[in-house]
Amino acid sequence: TTFALMSYIGRLSYDYKGKYLLSGSVRRDGSTKFGPKNRYAVFPAVSAAWRVSEEDFMKSSNIINDLKLRGSYGSVGNQNIPNFKYLTTYSNDGGTYQYVVGGSRTPQNAYYADNIGDSSIRWEKSTQMNIGVDAAFLNNKFTFSVDYYNKKINDMLGFFPVPQYTGV
Repeated sequence: TTFALMSYIGRLSYDYKGKYLLSGSVRRDGSTKFGPKNRYAVFPAVSAAWRVSEEDFMKSSNIINDLKLRGSYGSVGNQNIPNFKYLTTYSNDGGTYQYVVGGSRTPQNAYYADNIGDSSIRWEKSTQMNIGVDAAFLNNKFTFSVDYYNKKINDMLGFFPVPQYTGV
């Protein structure tokens, strides 16, 4: 019941005169916890910032020492489920049951489905967005940060065992 995880990641960053900051990354992950058709997923991210306090029109300010506007958007993946949930698996509890076969009791091993496979199971994707402002005033005596953050999850993963009393 081992599994494998493989990832590739690339990142680019750009800084122009300390005023304009840009960064982007792309990650591709593969996990054997998913079936062959859904094994890989791509997770991009981008962030940007403008340090307004570095602009010529702000350098003469005696009140504002630092002012930066920033934002980011990206996604990450989750593969935190038990192995092989995309396959239907069977189990027995190790016991032998007596069944009437041809008028006599015959010991038989009983098997039941302990997981009903779902070949469409895929990576859970968490998409996040953040917009913020950082500022410092009066020779950096006062600082503050304000953020707006939003997170959305798609294809949420969950493990729901099949109760044995269902007979499945």
